[in-house]
Amino acid sequence: MGGKSIKDMSARERRHHSLAARVFRLSVVHSVILGLVCFLIGFGMYLNAAAQQSMKEAYDTAQNILSLVRDEVDPGVYSAWTMDIYRSLSGQKPDADSASFAEISGDDGYQRMLEILCANRTEQMSDFFFAVPDEQTGKVVFVADTDPRPGHAYPVGKQVGVPGWIQRFFFRQGENEFPRIYYYLPQRGVICVSGAFIREGDPLAGVLFVMIRAEDALHGIRSFTLQYVTAILAAILIMGCLLTRRMKRTLVTPINAIADAAVDYARDKRAGAADTDHFAALNIHTHDEVENLSLVMADMEHDMTTYEENITRITAEKERI
Repeated sequence: MGGKSIKDMSARERRHHSLAARVFRLSVVHSVILGLVCFLIGFGMYLNAAAQQSMKEAYDTAQNILSLVRDEVDPGVYSAWTMDIYRSLSGQKPDADSASFAEISGDDGYQRMLEILCANRTEQMSDFFFAVPDEQTGKVVFVADTDPRPGHAYPVGKQVGVPGWIQRFFFRQGENEFPRIYYYLPQRGVICVSGAFIREGDPLAGVLFVMIRAEDALHGIRSFTLQYVTAILAAILIMGCLLTRRMKRTLVTPINAIADAAVDYARDKRAGAADTDHFAALNIHTHDEVENLSLVMADMEHDMTTYEENITRITAEKERI
């Protein structure tokens, strides 16, 4: 303001610098900060709940598909068969000797298992495959892959490395339910990983992996975000208006009333009026410092009136003498 007095301000400037306007702006700022924190917390909880729900559905799907496979073939036979060949090629690159796994891929039972897996793959699945984690090398060895894209499905015996922290999830023994984790894949983004163990509590016997892109799992996030932000903005506006209204009633209006009473008091004194209830007549009951100020001003007015009366009486007495 550059030292500009409120008396020199225009009506617009006074409204801008008024307590009500400042309280409204302050309440909006604080509400925005609070709303942002609430949004981040709520958004994070929604993301986690949606992802967990998707992975739970993926887990149930994997269990159901595994039951369908078991009705016709034993998937454990093919995981053990694959790992036997894989270990027999120790020191070599199993991927390079695809002929070693040709007998598996040509087996009728294996073909039937792959057919069931492919038939039950859904559009929401980023990846859906049967593989065996190798605890010694920290890789997974593919047994069956359902990738529908030509040339993209991994053959039997294909090795794929996984980070160490994910291995700790895969190799936890004694847990019947597959752990649910998030995993970042280049060019695919965040992946929600779930699945089912071929043999309960033993991940090394084979795992039916189900991977879902986070963006697919969170397909409703856009509408949720819009609704949440709209609700937060509405709450901020309502809160700001309520706080401003309350501030006007409990602070701004009483202070303005005291200021007006002071102006009237000074005017009446100059005019010689005998009214001594400018402040007492305000009847302010805010039960705080503002009410105390009005009482102090009322007492001051009465004291000043009494003092003036005494001065007038003494002066008159002296003049008489």
